[in-house]
Amino acid sequence: MKKKLAGSLFIAAVGAGLYAAYQKLDAQKKQQLQQDAMDKAAELKDRAVDYAFYASDAVEDLKEVVKDQMDQTKSQIKDWQAQNTTPNVGEEVSSEINEKATQFHEAQERLRSEIAGGVDDLKDEEAQDDIVMTADEALKNQHKDLPKESEVTPKEAKTEEPKTKEAKKD
Repeated sequence: MKKKLAGSLFIAAVGAGLYAAYQKLDAQKKQQLQQDAMDKAAELKDRAVDYAFYASDAVEDLKEVVKDQMDQTKSQIKDWQAQNTTPNVGEEVSSEINEKATQFHEAQERLRSEIAGGVDDLKDEEAQDDIVMTADEALKNQHKDLPKESEVTPKEAKTEEPKTKEAKKD
């Protein structure tokens, strides 16, 4: 901030000094100084206008060169295409794509029908694999699971085994 303040004060001092020097000049020197400033300004304007015209001309020339190059390139491409014509390459590719798509859709439909048929088969198998038993049948077979009076129950077998082992040790 101090640098900006110092720079501003310096510019103000120089400007004040130039203004004081200008006021001390006689009328003829003031007129000469004004005329020189006007000539320099007119010269700068002329140069700016000339540079603008030069730039405009350069842009126009560049446009023409680019257009000529594009036309030449287009004609070379057309000549190359005429020499290297291949009959309906796009149609061959699109027919191959359509053929592959048809094969894909056929395989997809076939798989869907197999899966649908497989689900029905599974339902039939599940129905056949189920054991259906009524309560009467279950109760009829219940007495077969009970041990007979002559057989030893699992609890009795555990208590009898240690006795027999002790008898064997003696």
